[in-house]
Amino acid sequence: MEEGSIFAPKTLVEELRLVIDNLSRAIGDLADPFGDYLLDYIEEKLGNAHYLLFKNEKKIQFHQ
Repeated sequence: MEEGSIFAPKTLVEELRLVIDNLSRAIGDLADPFGDYLLDYIEEKLGNAHYLLFKNEKKIQFHQ
């Protein structure tokens, strides 16, 4: 039996898993009970998720 949803192509399921992975890593970093997190790491993971979801030519910039 094939893994994934019968309603979505396998590549879409794999891309959504990557989006979820990036978002969960960003949230997990923010949830550190000691407050030790890197804003650059969180921005990178959010940028990756945004890029994968919306297929923008360039990743979003959080600050300049």
